Amino acid sequence: MAISAEIPALTLLAPRPAAHAVRHLVRASWLEALRRNELVVVGLLLGIYALAALVLRVIGFESAEAARLVRGLGLELGGLLSALLVILTVGRQLPAELELRTIHPLLAKPVARETLLLGKALAGWLLGVAALVMFVGATMAITPAAADQSLLVLAAALVLKALALAMLTALTMLLVIALPPALAMLLAAVLALWGHFLANLIVQMAGGARWAGWAAGLIPDFNMLDLMQRYTDGGPLPAAVVLAGLLVYGLAWLCLLGWAAAQSFRRMPL
Repeated sequence: MAISAEIPALTLLAPRPAAHAVRHLVRASWLEALRRNELVVVGLLLGIYALAALVLRVIGFESAEAARLVRGLGLELGGLLSALLVILTVGRQLPAELELRTIHPLLAKPVARETLLLGKALAGWLLGVAALVMFVGATMAITPAAADQSLLVLAAALVLKALALAMLTALTMLLVIALPPALAMLLAAVLALWGHFLANLIVQMAGGARWAGWAAGLIPDFNMLDLMQRYTDGGPLPAAVVLAGLLVYGLAWLCLLGWAAAQSFRRMPL
């Protein structure tokens, strides 16, 4: 009786196959990313920015506005490079598996298609978040903060930026399943950087027609989740209801894009 009572407990403590597969996929994707040049380029740009900011810090900034400008530049550069890193990493992983036919042994282990997709997406997202954290950390350590720059605003900006990177991960994965890799990554970059302007352009060209508003709403607005400029300018923390609305907006797009990517990959012939 004692032995039989211990078996369910051991079963609950044992790692789930899906979780183990996701960890393995994330680790393999990281190793593959290290063999490529994207991380090297991000590291070099981080080093160049850090060196330039450090020189300015030693020499002394001409004014508080100059220090604010350099800090804002580092934060914006970190956001841009982390987004591009996510697009390049996620956009190359699945096509490479399909081209080399290494996807078949993975699915034969067996690993569910949704698990494979989750592992690849999670690896790309974590790399993007790591790049963002490194740039923000270097910027905060080297450049002086202004008196009106709130750490609470920065924390909210980081959370929303991480959510935006998750949205971008799901979007890139969906596009790379449906389109050729180069076109998918280009479209993901255009939507990530200029989706807000494209939505406004549709509304303006349609003269404010109702259908234009619906069409513009179908374009994910990554700019809505960007509070870095608010922090740089010393703006106040948005109201709780506004932050909650932004989180709901980002999570809704993440779930929708992730679900669409999973459905598309499930139906994709291999």
